[in-house]
Amino acid sequence: MKIEMSARDVRKRAQELYAGDSLPISDVKSADDPLQLAWWESQPQEESSSSDRQQSAMLLYLELASKASPLALHHCFPARFDCERGLSLRPDKAIIKTFLRDELVTNRLVGWQLVFDLTDAGRLYAEEAAENLSCR
Repeated sequence: MKIEMSARDVRKRAQELYAGDSLPISDVKSADDPLQLAWWESQPQEESSSSDRQQSAMLLYLELASKASPLALHHCFPARFDCERGLSLRPDKAIIKTFLRDELVTNRLVGWQLVFDLTDAGRLYAEEAAENLSCR
């Protein structure tokens, strides 16, 4: 889904939200298939949704979705962010697996685009993440 930001600005915003080494956003590589749910669910990994990285990721993904073009997305985010100047980014795969496992998001197709919708638990999680970030 097209967003009105450059990939460089997305990475800068990710660094503002999360000070750790492993940013919660990645380039889309040729071997990736972010438009297919099966790709996101492959190779399970154990992570906790209560980490700063996970919470920062939720806030980042929702913020990027609010910049979707032509229509901003609310309470959901796409599986692929097509940035200005043609570069595509995607959420971190381990984070999405955790969000799916913990039932913070569900999925649906909007045309050909895979979108992750926040569940009620996901909305509460996002609110708590925003509160935690404002306390830092």
